[in-house]
Amino acid sequence: MYMKKNIISLAILLICGLSLMAQDFSAEMVRAERENDTVRQAQILAQWEKQNPNDPALYYYYFDYYYSLAWNSDEILTTEKPVNKRYYEVPDSTGKVVAYLTQGDVNKDYLAKAMEKIDKGINMFPNYLDLRLDKLYALCVDLKDWDKAEAEILKAVEYSTIINNKWYPQSMEVNEEMFLSYIVSFENMIFSCVGSELYSEKESEQLALRTRKIAESVLGYYPKSVDNVNIIGATYFALKDYDKALETFKKAEAMSPENAVVLLNMAVAYEEKGDKDNAIKYCNKLIDNPNTRKSSRLSAEQILKRLTK
Repeated sequence: MYMKKNIISLAILLICGLSLMAQDFSAEMVRAERENDTVRQAQILAQWEKQNPNDPALYYYYFDYYYSLAWNSDEILTTEKPVNKRYYEVPDSTGKVVAYLTQGDVNKDYLAKAMEKIDKGINMFPNYLDLRLDKLYALCVDLKDWDKAEAEILKAVEYSTIINNKWYPQSMEVNEEMFLSYIVSFENMIFSCVGSELYSEKESEQLALRTRKIAESVLGYYPKSVDNVNIIGATYFALKDYDKALETFKKAEAMSPENAVVLLNMAVAYEEKGDKDNAIKYCNKLIDNPNTRKSSRLSAEQILKRLTK
């Protein structure tokens, strides 16, 4: 009986030891994050770093931990419309906006620690794309730090050509097309702020020019990227240079004749330029193509309806 108890105890110890060796720190962090248990998160990260400091995912979660703390500030209710901040309008019973709810200022110390961790991860594991994407998302969406965002985009693009787009992501294989789709999404995040009420007319113009500069730089590495040619055309359109926009869209069309985004942009540009015949022509190109997505076809139909009423 005594020997049996000892064998069972030994088995439990072995199982615990194996479990510890194969500990899923990522899953533990997810649970702690769901429970908003920052103390437990810190403990997991410390243990993780001690046991496996060469795990690239460690730096992703370190970044997420400090970045969340940086933004974990109280919301502020103010009667003055916030400048260069996201906010929610608070109406009274009649619908009139009487106040604004916005996030408090970011904690700079925690933000610095978050960036320190993600930069360390990128330096240690330069082929680990997820780390770069996380940093870019923060820079483009929350921080809107366009100088750093531009620099990081171009670093990623240059490095991708060096490694022939052989990135190591967490969950999927990345090829050139997928990598460029990520880059284009960040360019669009910057460009989407053009004309926003958060920015003056001059600032919007600078954002359009910055987006164009990035897209032109990307084309230097990936000259066949239709999306980047299209983005350049969109920046001309945003600045009301419709002739230059159309010239650029035509280059994109030559590269990809059935690209619905390009064709729709051409229809809109011709409409703005007052060239009704060509606007109708490009709407019909979209509508007549059986491969055109429903959303693009609907947009073309709406333009056509405006032009032919």
